[in-house]
Amino acid sequence: MIDARSIELKTHIADAATPWATLPDRKGLHVYWELGGRPLLRFLRQAQLGLFTRGSKAETFVTPTLYNATDVVSPLALPRPGERPSHVLVIDPSRVPTIKGPRRVNWGSGLEYILPDGFSPEALRIPWELEIR
Repeated sequence: MIDARSIELKTHIADAATPWATLPDRKGLHVYWELGGRPLLRFLRQAQLGLFTRGSKAETFVTPTLYNATDVVSPLALPRPGERPSHVLVIDPSRVPTIKGPRRVNWGSGLEYILPDGFSPEALRIPWELEIR
């Protein structure tokens, strides 16, 4: 995976079995620079549309990798695979105070970060969901 290769040049990627609690809190601006200014993505199912456009205070799993709707379930090991994500939120990591990760996805092949305190609406690069296909 090209994302893993490019990120590994700048930081350590934790093993999938690494508990989130053991990963250090990192500043979002640091993650922004290690991603070369790329966003983090929060995939959403149809039933979740409109729930996060005002941000979220709940812990949120995100990835730097854009997947299409057909391929997203397996690499991210998403629950309820019969309900594939249809949309994505684009989050600016520099506007998220605390981020943990990256870590390899347990039972998947992708990379994930966690926003332990969620994200504010100001962190959204686009203030609405984008459809994926």
